[in-house]
Amino acid sequence: GIAEVHFNEEYGINERRRDKALRDRLVDFGIRVSKYRDQTVAPVGQILTQQNEPYSVFTPFSR
Repeated sequence: GIAEVHFNEEYGINERRRDKALRDRLVDFGIRVSKYRDQTVAPVGQILTQQNEPYSVFTPFSR
């Protein structure tokens, strides 16, 4: 049988829900799950403003 599943993270809302549901199901069956970043340098949500909020507008283009 399957012992381990590896996959790259996707960051859309539906994709994150899908990945969590799949991960939970695989863990229920005793299958190890490893996920990896491939589209970002830092994890989504790690780089924040001084107000501890995610950046919303790239400053040079803000008016």
